[in-house]
Amino acid sequence: MLSASSDDDKIAWYENLTADGNPGVFATQQVITTAADGVLSVYAADLDGDGDLDVLSASFHDDKIAWYENLGDPCPLTPDEPLCDDINECE
Repeated sequence: MLSASSDDDKIAWYENLTADGNPGVFATQQVITTAADGVLSVYAADLDGDGDLDVLSASFHDDKIAWYENLGDPCPLTPDEPLCDDINECE
């Protein structure tokens, strides 16, 4: 599960530990970044076709759409790679 918090500019994920037939159980918060200035939304998708879910974010105050590439263990996500530094000019 992904979360976005615009109050503290944090994007985080929680690993689903649920076994078949049991109610939702999630691991502790794993912070992806605390620098998504005014983050409004996050989305998980395999952007590079490697079979791993990557993370996209859109943040209001810095007008940025960013990609966090999933490289797998032990450091699953790279620092943000801006896809657009000015949302008003993105195509």
